[in-house]
Amino acid sequence: MKKFIRILPILLLIVAAFSCKRKEESRKEYESVILNDMHFNSRHLESGVAHFNIYLPADYAVSGKEYPVLYLLHGVLDDHTAWKAKGNMRKITDKAIKSGVVEPFIVVMPDGFLGFYVNGAKNINGKRYGNDWEDYFYNELKPHIEKFYPVKKGRKNTAFAGCSMGGYGSIYHAFNHPDKIGFCYAMSAAIDDLGLLGNIVPSIKEIFKNNGYGEADFNRLPYFVMECGKEDVVSTKFNEHSHRFLKSVDFPHQYRKFDGIHNWEFWQGSYERMLPDLANLFGKGTPYSGQETAQE
Repeated sequence: MKKFIRILPILLLIVAAFSCKRKEESRKEYESVILNDMHFNSRHLESGVAHFNIYLPADYAVSGKEYPVLYLLHGVLDDHTAWKAKGNMRKITDKAIKSGVVEPFIVVMPDGFLGFYVNGAKNINGKRYGNDWEDYFYNELKPHIEKFYPVKKGRKNTAFAGCSMGGYGSIYHAFNHPDKIGFCYAMSAAIDDLGLLGNIVPSIKEIFKNNGYGEADFNRLPYFVMECGKEDVVSTKFNEHSHRFLKSVDFPHQYRKFDGIHNWEFWQGSYERMLPDLANLFGKGTPYSGQETAQE
């Protein structure tokens, strides 16, 4: 009995330590995840299979919440893995959410192939060549995301952004489907003077003309920011031409130029700079009224 009394304090310390450990485990923070190479069958893509990566914020599986969604597009010669592998988007997004810059949101990174995110498939002798990406997105990818992931629906909960070719894709979809998209951030966008590709990828001037947009329509179009590197010899003229057109029709937008070239180092910075703007739509940012005036 005396021996038991002597070891009792030790047993109590062990129990207390175990109890503290359990409490610490119960309080641990959940981490965001990127689900890699998710896929499903597609009737609009040449390969018949769609691929995407998806970022899910911390606690998404236990919060019971639905989240707004950003569709984040890559450039030429990249694929759906680029924003994770080269863009460092998980670390940048986590930091912005944890520091209170923006409320938690989901990011979908689809494969855009080389088609500028538009319809471009051709049927030759009964065989499909190329992809009808626009049809794929609205008929398959977007419904798939909304069915299997906790995303909020509606234009106020849906944003597009992208770099280079993906910058073009974000503009194309934002201004051809403004009823579905409330925000567009184009990074080093390949948006104008595309030569032979001009037959399938209309400029922003042509997009406005094709949709018959005038001043009366501007308040229903997405919040729009173009960003380009000052030393970017690839896309500067595209952005300058598009900016001059938008100014000529008095469409309110922002055109921003920063030091940098056409590369992933610049786009990582672009993505980080975008998040406070995105917060105006998704939460935490300063509310904006309509559009903002262009900045040079």
